[in-house]
Amino acid sequence: MATLSSEKIHFSDISNFTAAIWNHTHVMRYDYHKLGASVDMGCPETPKLFGVMSKYEYFNASYYWLLFANGTLDEATCLLSEQNLNVDAKVTLVVDQGVQQDVFDVYDVFSPSIRRGATLNTTLMGTWSHEIGFTIAVNQSEYERRVDLRGISLKSAVTTLDQLHHHTLLQFLASNETKREYSFHKLGYHMLAFLVEKHNFSVEYIRNSNWGLNSTDGRSSHGVIGQVATKKVDFTVNVLIHTAERVGLADYTVNVGLPRFLLLFRHPRINEGHFFFLQPFRLDLWIAILVIGFLAVLVTYFSYNDSRSENRRLAWLTVFGFLFQQGTSSIISHSSTRITLLSVLAFSFLISQFYSAYIVGYLLIVPPKTIRTLKNLLDSDLKVVVENLGYHKYYLNKTKDPIAVELYHRKILNGEDNFLNVTEGIARVKRGGYAFHCDTAYVYPLIVQAFTDKEICDLQEMVLHPLRTLHFPLRKGSEFKEMFRITLRKATETGNMAYQRKFFFSDKPKCYKNQLETVSVGLDRLLMLFYGLLAAMAGSFIVMLLEMGYFSVFRNREVLKRNRGVERFK
Repeated sequence: MATLSSEKIHFSDISNFTAAIWNHTHVMRYDYHKLGASVDMGCPETPKLFGVMSKYEYFNASYYWLLFANGTLDEATCLLSEQNLNVDAKVTLVVDQGVQQDVFDVYDVFSPSIRRGATLNTTLMGTWSHEIGFTIAVNQSEYERRVDLRGISLKSAVTTLDQLHHHTLLQFLASNETKREYSFHKLGYHMLAFLVEKHNFSVEYIRNSNWGLNSTDGRSSHGVIGQVATKKVDFTVNVLIHTAERVGLADYTVNVGLPRFLLLFRHPRINEGHFFFLQPFRLDLWIAILVIGFLAVLVTYFSYNDSRSENRRLAWLTVFGFLFQQGTSSIISHSSTRITLLSVLAFSFLISQFYSAYIVGYLLIVPPKTIRTLKNLLDSDLKVVVENLGYHKYYLNKTKDPIAVELYHRKILNGEDNFLNVTEGIARVKRGGYAFHCDTAYVYPLIVQAFTDKEICDLQEMVLHPLRTLHFPLRKGSEFKEMFRITLRKATETGNMAYQRKFFFSDKPKCYKNQLETVSVGLDRLLMLFYGLLAAMAGSFIVMLLEMGYFSVFRNREVLKRNRGVERFK
């Protein structure tokens, strides 16, 4: 036996081959480079060597085998039919033609799956001779030559999570009903339908009650993950997320979708407080406006004082009238007063433009989002509920993210039943004050049916789970990995995969709110203005009563004085 690589050629004498002491792991080590092995089948110890190769599955896609038959084709195939040669085997058999000297027939040898009872296939690829070289007889790619699995029966694990239905298992998996719950087993079944049609094989389904998310040690056969990890099945119908702990348990084909496990909630309305109309300007700007108004009152007051005008007590009223863009009935004779009042009027106009622009703009734009991160959510008053699905529970119990852990313990494990079904979770989101962690693939279509347009516009999403792709999993070392990968790639190229993804995955509903609709202002925003107006009217009424009382008393005193003067005169 000789093993070849780009660096070295190693020869092993198997004339005294002993399987118990032969270090096959050292000889067949390939260090991520495909290895070529050449065997003289005329050696009497070849069957023992092939026994070790079959037991440890060395007839796989990682090794190229060149076998030289010492007898006829039938003798060689009789020995090879007993070996673990599968559809991914890279075995080339060279047989002396026996008709012409130094002319050899070259065969491609494989089996769809020896483990599943398939027979050996030998395809004549061409002939080789010293004079002519290699003459190709079959012009096919390896994929095309081995695409037909000849009706073999493969085993598949599947879990429907005990979902209630009134059909057979296959009818349920093939149905295209509206998605209202976990449906990635149906996605996997449609992917499997491509493979069955293309490769001509049948499937024996083994039902499981759950995923077996904790079956990551490679020894437990619990759930679909345990079934594929212990190689009791060839693949699973349920497409699975590729995670680090499952790398050594299964082989994966191609990305069939990106599930979005998200926290959904209606963003709470920002509490603007009762002083909404004071928000356009900060406190220091309001103080500056009052200071400028006070200075203008002083300038106007002194100008009236200099002229000894009887209207100087109305200086403050005149200035604040201009500040609020109102006129005055007073006669203004001084240029300094006119300049002051015109400046106040221009200042008032500019301030008013900035103020009104802010108010109008604030009412038209979408309110800013203040809950953007898990930390914001943790600090908010929102309650958190989770879809009652094993994936979510598994992640929350395994995650090392400190914020996610704190969120789990503070807002989910708080003594309440916060693991709900989809219907109840959506109802709480609609009601407001709740964030619902769920699989949006089937939740978003339900939200479109249940939510109003305004409620959809309020909807916000946040990532708790890391987004990971879904894959079609096979048992570790599966002979079908490369073939199924190519087939699913072809399904992607033809648009079939995109069609399935569009059906089984959903995007966030669009907000179709009319941008030209009339903006309504609630009474709560104007409440303080009404309070201020009522307070001013009440204050004015009180002042009016005081003034009336004062002038009444003053007039009575004047009348008394006049009466006393008349009496003295008499």
